[in-house]
Amino acid sequence: MLLSLFAGLLFGGFALARYGRPRLVAALKEGGRGGVAGKDRHRSRNALVVAQVALALVLLVGSGLMVRSFQALRNVDPGFNPENVLTFRVSIPNAVIDSPQETAVAYEQMLRRLDEIPGVQAVGGAVALPMGGSSSNDPVFVEDSPTPEGEIPPIRRFNWVMPGYFDAMEIPLVAGRDLTWDEVRAGRAVVVVSENFAREYWGEADGAIGRRVHTLSLDGSPPVYQEIVGVVGDVHADGLDQEVTSTMYWPMLQQDMYGAGIELTRTMAFAVRALPGALPGLQAQARQAVWGVTSSVPVAQVRMQDELVERSMARTSFTLVMLAIAA
Repeated sequence: MLLSLFAGLLFGGFALARYGRPRLVAALKEGGRGGVAGKDRHRSRNALVVAQVALALVLLVGSGLMVRSFQALRNVDPGFNPENVLTFRVSIPNAVIDSPQETAVAYEQMLRRLDEIPGVQAVGGAVALPMGGSSSNDPVFVEDSPTPEGEIPPIRRFNWVMPGYFDAMEIPLVAGRDLTWDEVRAGRAVVVVSENFAREYWGEADGAIGRRVHTLSLDGSPPVYQEIVGVVGDVHADGLDQEVTSTMYWPMLQQDMYGAGIELTRTMAFAVRALPGALPGLQAQARQAVWGVTSSVPVAQVRMQDELVERSMARTSFTLVMLAIAA
């Protein structure tokens, strides 16, 4: 609104400055016999026409480029399948279940109840879903690639997951295997990494299996190495217009990961993949499955995964529409 008012005052001011004072004789002379426009007016009109055509052309070219960008985004492989996936977030505070191990068992029971719903094909969970807007990042030390003293290795994306997450999101398993609930309950030091991380250090996905990595120790104790047991495909976690990120997928419960005792993630986002015919009543059934384990936790942020993908392209779509309308 302010820009429109400014433009009106600016261009109105040009006309006022030029024609604000009465110059009847000059105006009559410019008009000439039969009311033909004078040379000054012809030049002004031609200049305005040229400027308007130039601006319109710029807007049309910009709209065309945005259309190409938008189509290119739609053709990008996100690294997972967002269709027919219901997502929601559950948090189990200490006041509900205090023990970390019992909290992990409660999440396992929720997952198994969700998996029993008719029409459900796969269930998993993670702290951060792709394009969900949340992320954690920390440096990762690789055992056979020592970092020079006084330096910090590159920052990697961290995600804490439950077994079954890769199947639910249809993130391909490139090498090795998925995490297991036995490893989660025992707090075993294992990790699954993305393919680009594996290729960066070992040239191929298979070369990462059996290697070890560790994070920063918060209390100064010796680092606890985690063994790489699987490698999965790369994911555009921040949006289709962003590069894929090197990601570490840790079990939701770990022992001494940061040298500070048991590490547990109490808030998890579930991903429930179901047949299209099962989607209409899936939300109500999912809530009942969660509350069948503990009725005192909320089920929040219920939405479909493809909505998150569409939202990641909202800026490009909005810019495209505005440019087209302006043009």
